[in-house]
Amino acid sequence: MKTGWKGWIAALLLGTSLLGVASAEERAVTLADLGYREGVSLEGPRGERTFYFPLPRGKVLPGSRVDLALSAPPGLAGDSVVLADLEGRPPVSRTLGGVSGEVRLSLPLDPARDGESGVSLRVRTRIHRTDDLCRDAFGGNLNVTLRPQTALVLRYAPLPVKTAADWVAALQNGVAVVLPDEPTPEEVASAVGLFARFSRRFPGRVFFLRGSEEAGAGVLPRVRVQTDPQSASGLRVEGGRDLLISGADGTALTAVARQVADLSLMGAAASAVLGVEESDSRKPEGIPSFLPLRGTLRGEGVLTAELEGTVYAASDASVPGAVELTLRGACSVPEDPRVPVQVDVLWNGALAASAALPGGRFDLKVPVPPELGIGPRNDLRLLFRYGKAGSPCRVQPALRRAELYPGSGARVTGSGSAARLGVVGFPLAMTGRGVLLVDRDLKGMGLAAAAHLWGALCATLPPDRFPFPEVRFLQEPGDLKGVGYAVAVSGKALPEGLKPDFPLTLTDASTLVRLPDRKVLFRGRPEVPLAVGQVGSLAGVPSLALQAVVRPEVLQRAGAWMEDPAHLGRLSGNVFLFQDPGRATVLDTREQLLRVEEEGKPAFPWYGYERFRPYVFFGAWVLLAALLARLYFGQNSRRRGAQEEKKRRFSDSESRDQE
Repeated sequence: MKTGWKGWIAALLLGTSLLGVASAEERAVTLADLGYREGVSLEGPRGERTFYFPLPRGKVLPGSRVDLALSAPPGLAGDSVVLADLEGRPPVSRTLGGVSGEVRLSLPLDPARDGESGVSLRVRTRIHRTDDLCRDAFGGNLNVTLRPQTALVLRYAPLPVKTAADWVAALQNGVAVVLPDEPTPEEVASAVGLFARFSRRFPGRVFFLRGSEEAGAGVLPRVRVQTDPQSASGLRVEGGRDLLISGADGTALTAVARQVADLSLMGAAASAVLGVEESDSRKPEGIPSFLPLRGTLRGEGVLTAELEGTVYAASDASVPGAVELTLRGACSVPEDPRVPVQVDVLWNGALAASAALPGGRFDLKVPVPPELGIGPRNDLRLLFRYGKAGSPCRVQPALRRAELYPGSGARVTGSGSAARLGVVGFPLAMTGRGVLLVDRDLKGMGLAAAAHLWGALCATLPPDRFPFPEVRFLQEPGDLKGVGYAVAVSGKALPEGLKPDFPLTLTDASTLVRLPDRKVLFRGRPEVPLAVGQVGSLAGVPSLALQAVVRPEVLQRAGAWMEDPAHLGRLSGNVFLFQDPGRATVLDTREQLLRVEEEGKPAFPWYGYERFRPYVFFGAWVLLAALLARLYFGQNSRRRGAQEEKKRRFSDSESRDQE
């Protein structure tokens, strides 16, 4: 009898264990998912990088781990190692000497990490080939590469979703934003704003769909947006899987969507319907002219210490005209005080300034040269270089360190011109109230293209800025008075009532030619599907237009293509031509070598002049040479004639004297 009870207890424990295993989920988050699609390179003898992996809400189970996939260069010394640690715990190391190709390393995750939002992974390299680290550093190919397959492999038991905050925290692999098949402008505005917000968290993994297209999102959780006069305004979690956002009218719906995008009010959002105030009192205060650095930047190295950061220059007040950097921090003192530390300040990869520092604390003011340009999102890099000063640079020398303190930042001054911005710089003009104009006839394609385009533009704004558009259909655009900027998506010509002023027109046989060879770069009626994006104005308001030529299907693919930061960064001109599969031609019609011509408006006399300018110059040179030659030979001929006449007269005079 006693043995029977033991058997029942064992069976009960086994059943409970199996239930626990059955409810467990396994999920992998790779470096590629975090945005490092090409992996990460740890450069030099002393490389170091830290990564942050988000954790879903739930109980972490045994078996969770971080799997590192590394590529080591050949020929490393036997004591070269890579060290990895989680949350500052004792590191796990692996010798790289004599190893080439891929190296695998696994770090177990502590199961007692309940309630935490993420885990940090630090990877360090201590590698060399010879005893002289300086020679190794300059010899090249001394980099360890973390492959994009490096992943957090998580086994966890998800907690039940009872609130909207639980729902947002549980998101891991993306989300689908769903709106009705025949949406109102307010429903489109709410869906587009949420799409842009979630796209910053899950780049490339957010779907924008209408109800009839919902099957395209697979098993992803949904955010449903709808106006329902029969229900109270608010949000609720349905079935623990989908989030429903509803409003009694358009104004209330937009207010609820703004709260969800803000994510700061989600903690009080229960599964029951929440009340929403009639007006949203949280007015955007705008970004101050001084943009402080978030956190402390640190770097270290043997001969150099490098710092990298991001400066968001977009302001909610005006287009920036100039930027001045304030750099406050400290760096290691050089071994020889006669050899100062050389610091180079690079702005978007270009040298903005260089200075010599004695070491220790520093406080620098660096105006960014206007020639380097100002973008919405700018890369700042500081390179501290130390001279050898007689140091042999042997293995295990003292590392040089540099830090940039939170008091550093960028001061935006002046007021720039929106007319000088290219496509990539257009977010700098997104000040004040914004209007998104969508062609209703495009239906789902146009709505998706507008969402992707809006998401691409918002991705370059500061993380705490998420503008919601005011959506209007191009068929009823209304008055743009009081609007700060506009974004238009259309499959045909823009309404003449909006007074469109863009470099290219799509309604006639206009052409864009390159001088002087007269190569045609664009025709107003091309034969291939083409999406044309260009910066101009509508009713005098700075605007960005994305229009389709031939077939409107290309619009959605063009918008999705722009969401890749590498693609958007290429669009420095005021016009780009997108053609499948993912090819884009960037043009700037403000250049003197490009000219827009329209049928019925010949550019006489400049048309012939530009085409035959080399021949005109050659002919003018020949005529001038002939004229000078004629003058020269004519003058010589007259001189010879005068001399002969003088000789003749002299001869006649002598003849008379002899007679």
